[in-house]
Amino acid sequence: MNFSRFISKRIWNNNFSSFSSLISKIAIGGIVLGVTIILLSFFILNGFKNEIKNNVYSFSGHFNISKYTGKFSYKDNPLNLNVGLSSHLEKLNYVKYFQPYILSPILIKSNSDDIEGVLFKGVDKNFNSDLFNSKIINGNWLDFKKNNEYSNEIIISKNLQKVLNAKIGDDVYLYFANNPPVYRKLKLKGVFETGMQEFDNNFIFGDILLLRKIYNWNDSLVSGVEVFVENQNNLESIYNDLKTKTAFDEFIEKTDTKYIQVFDWLKLLDRNILIFFTLILFVASFNMISILLILIMERIRMIGILKALGSNNNQIKNIFLYNGLRLIFLGLFLGNLISIIFAVFQDKFKILKLDKTSYYMDYVPIGWDLYALSKLNLLILIVIFLVIFLPILVINRIKILDSIKFS
Repeated sequence: MNFSRFISKRIWNNNFSSFSSLISKIAIGGIVLGVTIILLSFFILNGFKNEIKNNVYSFSGHFNISKYTGKFSYKDNPLNLNVGLSSHLEKLNYVKYFQPYILSPILIKSNSDDIEGVLFKGVDKNFNSDLFNSKIINGNWLDFKKNNEYSNEIIISKNLQKVLNAKIGDDVYLYFANNPPVYRKLKLKGVFETGMQEFDNNFIFGDILLLRKIYNWNDSLVSGVEVFVENQNNLESIYNDLKTKTAFDEFIEKTDTKYIQVFDWLKLLDRNILIFFTLILFVASFNMISILLILIMERIRMIGILKALGSNNNQIKNIFLYNGLRLIFLGLFLGNLISIIFAVFQDKFKILKLDKTSYYMDYVPIGWDLYALSKLNLLILIVIFLVIFLPILVINRIKILDSIKFS
């Protein structure tokens, strides 16, 4: 067996000094605490970003296709699904699915006297409600009729429900700014809440056939098309490819550009967590330097004896290097174990709650990314491993005679 590894193992397994044992436990505890905080911050930030992005994407898709227009009316310049990019979306392998919609500004009221102005978003039976079902807090999603008649149901936000003082199953009255004005009485089928006021205060959902009848549009005309793609990490290149396929009068917009304030805010969170990560890593590294210096000073007599018996500096350095690596690996293992267990419990049972009006969600979210997690662990290992060489260099300056006198 390697000499340095043998001595290191004996020191690790036969630590008779209670002080050395305490110092080792402090070192491991420091690494565990640092790793746990870093990984939990990563899990929570990743979950928070995913939740916010999913909220935005569930309303707008990853891309939105519409017509170029200088007019303010949603009715004046519809998009034809049989012409241009919209007619080719099914053939693009990176497109997961797409869904047409029609928008109309309306006034809405219930049996109370309160009236609110919102956007009626008409969708069809192909609308992917899977993303949206988790946001419905009361009632259900729309039931679309099989014949050519429109559904008389709508979905509104929790904020709007409070203003209208309406319950599930109540009649609500919609007034369309058409020429002449049009009025419709519909049933309240469900209530949603995203926590994002930009959507909750401005949108309601209903059947696209209702708006087609009001606008007198055929089945191929819509306000726009929302496009969802398979790989969200490749949005920029997909956007550039879609632009090359658009017709001269079509406009394609990225959702992260349309809601740039939300996505810029998420980038700012990334910067903050990077600063936080650097500070925690610095503290953990400083902790390892201090611990190894203490362990070396406590073993200074042993170092002098080993030098007197002919051991060179590299052999003695390796003894403390092996022990330092044991501390690091044990700290990393326990830190990962604790953070993953806590994250699993939080992900499953939603133990920690949040104020939805402030954080856009009512619980602390957890986001899993095993590839990023492995890179994070590797970075922590490399940084702390490089740092522990600093205190080990002290061994070069220890002389045999001084070490014996010191002891």
